[in-house]
Amino acid sequence: MENGEVIKKEKLSAITQIPRVEFFLKAYYDNTYEGKSNKIHWYRYEIIDREGNSLPLRKGDFVVNYIDTDHGYSNFYGRKILIYDNRKGEIYTYKSNTKGPRFLKEDLIPLLEELDRYGSWEARECFLENLILKEKIQKLEQKLDKME
Repeated sequence: MENGEVIKKEKLSAITQIPRVEFFLKAYYDNTYEGKSNKIHWYRYEIIDREGNSLPLRKGDFVVNYIDTDHGYSNFYGRKILIYDNRKGEIYTYKSNTKGPRFLKEDLIPLLEELDRYGSWEARECFLENLILKEKIQKLEQKLDKME
């Protein structure tokens, strides 16, 4: 929903009447890993509209092209998400390490908002690298202060 709230139901018909829902996330069962002491189900997710048709999630020039199957055995190893930049005509791969449908709210939507804000994948990467460099500089300055 617009406020970030997630509603989980077994059937699409149970939630299509809720007003102001931007899109729906459908979970497809992919496979089950059976270990000695546990059983874990893995899924593939797709963004759909009220009728159940595939719906591209977009923000500005950026469109989610494909959400790969959850990867893992006894532990979750993430999923790949392909994001298309309409302006440049390029596809970028993002790895989401958030388990379950929370990845949409916690990873994917914030990523699309950042990409839209910075205008390109490369500009976002530069911004993130600058944050890391600033942090390293601050740590070096603190060490230098202690040495003096």
